[in-house]
Amino acid sequence: ESVLTAYFARWPDGIRLAKLGIHSFIAAHVLGRPADVSWSNEDLKAYFKEIKGSKDPEVQRVYNACKRCVHGSNYGMSPLKMMRSEPDTFPTVGYATKIQETYFEVAAPIRKWHLQTQLEADKSGHLKNPFGYKLQLNHVFQHVKECGQWVRKPGEDANRALAFLPQSTAAAVLKEAMIRFFFNRYEEAGQYLRLQVHDSL
Repeated sequence: ESVLTAYFARWPDGIRLAKLGIHSFIAAHVLGRPADVSWSNEDLKAYFKEIKGSKDPEVQRVYNACKRCVHGSNYGMSPLKMMRSEPDTFPTVGYATKIQETYFEVAAPIRKWHLQTQLEADKSGHLKNPFGYKLQLNHVFQHVKECGQWVRKPGEDANRALAFLPQSTAAAVLKEAMIRFFFNRYEEAGQYLRLQVHDSL
């Protein structure tokens, strides 16, 4: 889903980083020793493996926080919700905010895609993924009065709009793989297909 989120955000570096280890990339920035996208895939992989496999408790704490932050932030989770959902990982709202701000600083196209997607959903009342799956959305934004002025705020469908395209497209890719596997490789392996577990068959 991280690859697909970067794809919809039209962020080529993000697609590459999602395949190599986006969580380690963000962790490296939080730790103050950032990797650079100009590095080769081999160098990035080696560095990301070092961070992910580190025995240093602080590095592990930051890595785990970045992993949860990336997935949550992609789909509109606020720092407050991060803290409430995982207080062991995000002991304070300030810490969750720091991680999220680092992510959005590095992944600026994601933030832009958030707004574009929500505006599109609000205008048309729906979103459609590349496979034709459609989701109706009625309350992407709400308007509330603050200091005598009407202000646009995220509505109850705001985060559903962000999650729909990557999640439904990932589901469609997996279903397509199941169909091809069953019909094109039936004798060899397709006949043994029994269950889908997360992103595995």
